[in-house]
Amino acid sequence: MANVAIDSGDLLLESMTTSIKTLEDQIKSTKTAQLALNQNAELLAEFMRELNEHEAPLTLYSHALKTTGFANPNE
Repeated sequence: MANVAIDSGDLLLESMTTSIKTLEDQIKSTKTAQLALNQNAELLAEFMRELNEHEAPLTLYSHALKTTGFANPNE
């Protein structure tokens, strides 16, 4: 009769491999999402800096008048 030995350390490592792989995939996904979030935050910050540089506050009404070429009825 042959003796069969199972190393409990190998068995435990095999059972954790799937969990470790899933965790690694989640970490990669999180890093990708964080990079995208950082890029969007930088774009928003740049947009806000540009808005802040304007001397007078912009309104939708004044912007529409400038882009459409209609005369301002209040003037």
